[in-house]
Amino acid sequence: MLTEFGSNVDKYLIKKTTEDDRDYSYIHPSSFGGCLVHTWLQTMGEKPLVPQQAIKTRLFDNGHYVHLRNQIYAKESGMLAKDKIIKKYEPDDILIGLEPKTKVKIEGESGRIYYYSPGEIIWRVDRKKSKTNLDIYIGTDNAPYWDTIDNLKEGDEWWMIEVPVLDTTYHFGGHVDAVIINDGIETVIDYKGINDYSWPYIYFDKKKKYMTRFPDNYNSSCFICGDNMKKAKEFCNHLVTQHINDIVLDFKYKVQLHIYMMILNLNQALLWYENKNNQIVLDYLVQRDDNLIEKIQNNSLKFWNKVINKERPSRQPDYKRTTLPCSYCDYAFQCWNN
Repeated sequence: MLTEFGSNVDKYLIKKTTEDDRDYSYIHPSSFGGCLVHTWLQTMGEKPLVPQQAIKTRLFDNGHYVHLRNQIYAKESGMLAKDKIIKKYEPDDILIGLEPKTKVKIEGESGRIYYYSPGEIIWRVDRKKSKTNLDIYIGTDNAPYWDTIDNLKEGDEWWMIEVPVLDTTYHFGGHVDAVIINDGIETVIDYKGINDYSWPYIYFDKKKKYMTRFPDNYNSSCFICGDNMKKAKEFCNHLVTQHINDIVLDFKYKVQLHIYMMILNLNQALLWYENKNNQIVLDYLVQRDDNLIEKIQNNSLKFWNKVINKERPSRQPDYKRTTLPCSYCDYAFQCWNN
């Protein structure tokens, strides 16, 4: 940074990243379909040895606001799901992963059970108008009515955003971005914000042989059909218009969505890709696969045995230190040098 202002902002963001209090004492669904060594090191409390950078906090915060904006879009379009409290319990400790956590148990009209942390923010359905409430928020005239789970009582309704998911049998915990309504069916949705460079990976199948190497030559030609490209942004538009049926669901996303469907007892999920460069979006519907859920359950128990026994999982045989995902992994040094 060239100014005192910029330097101090960066210092704050680095401090925020260093003091990140995200709980890794249980399995996060977003990580379980990826590298198990990375997930194991996080669960065991290992800290990355790479220097913390302000850009990491900026990236995470940008993702949070992508979620918030799209959650409001879902609400305003009438496609956001809601639930009603049938029974609310007093806060109590339950064992999640390695540590007990204080949670407020909620029984919803949907038949689902939720475990909220005391003080956790929710969106009430019964918006209370007042002169002190802001009626405009990030471009909308119908701002969400924020409250805490502590203030909700039996009979109250709340919108399904940042819904906690918790499974004490298979040691999963986290939050889903939202539950929406698609074709009249409750559907869990996960929002992914990606840039022009990463956009082609939505269409890339590692098992296929393409016309050109990817990603080495992706700026010059389409690896699927061979059409010439001048810029990355042209390639994004080309893929969306010409190869809409060539989307390949990344396995780690498939696992993540199935964990959500398993815990929330839903039969379909939606993966929402948003290009941060041009705001092009793609939505990909995923139907529940109970065979995959059974494999996830079995693998989570095997993984948890390794956590309890402090036995590091094996690294995937096709991983290389100089290529993705290892080349950008914060735990690469611990993984490859031990």
